[in-house]
Amino acid sequence: MLRKAIFIFSTLCAITFASLLSGCRSSKAVTAPSTAENHVKQYPNTPEGKLQELLDSYKEWSDVSMSVKCNLRTPKSMSVSGKATMIRGNEIKLSLRMFGFEVAGLYADRDSIYVYEKLNHTMIAESMSRVSAATGLDLNGMQDLLLGHITNPDNHTNILSGFKSKVSDDAMTLTMKKKNYDMVYTLSLLNGAVLKSLDVTASGKGSAVCRYAPALITPAGPVSTSADLTVKFGQHTLEASLNWSLESASWNKGIATGDNIPKGYRRITTDQLLKALGAF
Repeated sequence: MLRKAIFIFSTLCAITFASLLSGCRSSKAVTAPSTAENHVKQYPNTPEGKLQELLDSYKEWSDVSMSVKCNLRTPKSMSVSGKATMIRGNEIKLSLRMFGFEVAGLYADRDSIYVYEKLNHTMIAESMSRVSAATGLDLNGMQDLLLGHITNPDNHTNILSGFKSKVSDDAMTLTMKKKNYDMVYTLSLLNGAVLKSLDVTASGKGSAVCRYAPALITPAGPVSTSADLTVKFGQHTLEASLNWSLESASWNKGIATGDNIPKGYRRITTDQLLKALGAF
């Protein structure tokens, strides 16, 4: 049970590290045109036209609640299920359970990010302001990436601002080079524009790759059914995936924010966690 709790904890850390390395600032979802406009608006059959159609398909949303399955591949292999809730721009909560009991979780709001495990009552905590100062990431950007939406770390009103596009065969890449990190989105153009992956290289910190499964149409627009993460930092590699149960997801129900900050937990450092993982 101890080992399982530790590995659940590492899964959550993989999610956290991928977010911290992604360097994405708030990106306001583009409001989809009205139904009438959808019938008349035509997009050119070009890479640029397909990309703009994808961006225009993103819709405003207020909250979502859905089941999730976390699969850890490295450093060990295991799976665990749970529930995820997100309130747009306010919080992300991920609760993982075994035998009906919560064993670990992640909670993020506009102020902080917490990753905790209940067996030993330990947690990792980081201020959102520190994360934002170092990478440009805020809560909205994290939510966009988890749903498989393209987001811009610099300009929330013009998603494509600052990116250089390149088309090769039936694929497009969007690249942004910054002082602290490089971001590269890869899209397939075979059937419209479909986001396939996001690669991030953070100067002096490591790299992260998030690969997206095909999307389903939801009240938030197209949302990827899973996010597959590979994070490398120093000599360490974490590989994990989040699989969303979008078919049964509940959207825009007016979920209220709550007092979900872990209390009574012993705070540990990332280095302490990695040392514990290295013992197995």
